[in-house]
Amino acid sequence: SDGFHQVRYRDEYAGSPWLPAGGAAAPDVVNVTIGGVATQSYAFDGVTTEERLASHFEMPHDIPFAKVNDGTLKIEWHVHFRPSDNNSGTCKWFLDWCYTPKDGSPIAQTSVSCEQIISANQQHYHFICNAELPVVSGGYGIGGLITFNLRRTPSDTGDTYEHDALFIKTALHVP
Repeated sequence: SDGFHQVRYRDEYAGSPWLPAGGAAAPDVVNVTIGGVATQSYAFDGVTTEERLASHFEMPHDIPFAKVNDGTLKIEWHVHFRPSDNNSGTCKWFLDWCYTPKDGSPIAQTSVSCEQIISANQQHYHFICNAELPVVSGGYGIGGLITFNLRRTPSDTGDTYEHDALFIKTALHVP
């Protein structure tokens, strides 16, 4: 009744520098060679130490907010990473976050998580795990900020990959 609408999604990347989260351990920066390319990566611990990095996402101006806020369209958070070795297990990531509307105060949110099963002999494979973000109280809007910590908690029973996970990037899929 209102014409043709084709929904397309794109990645919205963290728009602030990556910083160690206050009062928490930060992942080590390690040298790694991926497919012959020498580089560095944040290595999130898989043994005992919970590690976090902090950043922000800004809600872009071209999101169809009415459809997102009524639940018709979803915003998805995802993490790209690589296993550091050839062992198997499940790697679990957390997004601890709050939403701050433009000219408003922060609204605390419940953490979301995603899990990725890693089979043996998949060192440096590229994995993506994801989770949907719920609609926030009052809805998302232009210029709103998601302040977040990206976290890996090896003591969580869902995380059984007992080795470093090499972080590539995190983003939102936004319509």
